Amino acid sequence: MSLKMQNLEELHTAEAEDQDLEKNSTKVDKFPISTIIFTVIILFIAALFLFLGVTDYKTCPEDPRIYIWLNIVAILLFLERIISVSHVYTRVWFNNNCPEPTGMLVDKSVMKKWMKKHDQLNRRPLFPDLIWLVMIFL
Repeated sequence: MSLKMQNLEELHTAEAEDQDLEKNSTKVDKFPISTIIFTVIILFIAALFLFLGVTDYKTCPEDPRIYIWLNIVAILLFLERIISVSHVYTRVWFNNNCPEPTGMLVDKSVMKKWMKKHDQLNRRPLFPDLIWLVMIFL
């Protein structure tokens, strides 16, 4: 069993630090696959509700208001997905195009602005949750 020895002098050179910074800066944030799958499923359900709500209007003998409910829920589902996907897209775009300011000469105000924007984008928007709550009560 042989162990490879590392040269400790090469470990802390400027080139090694530059390579580490390049590796960290080339990290690309991607759109989450779970968001894509969930969006496709919800948009399919919303399109189905909208199709059923538009066709055969007022032909349900039990309750003619079911078609109005289907249309409202479909519109709310579309609206919720638009807001959620746009929020995720903005967060991914910010993480890819606005890297964290680093270095010894970074101004504190620039760092505070970046941190504030980063914190705002990492929060979960409340409006889609409100839409889901309205759909539950409908």
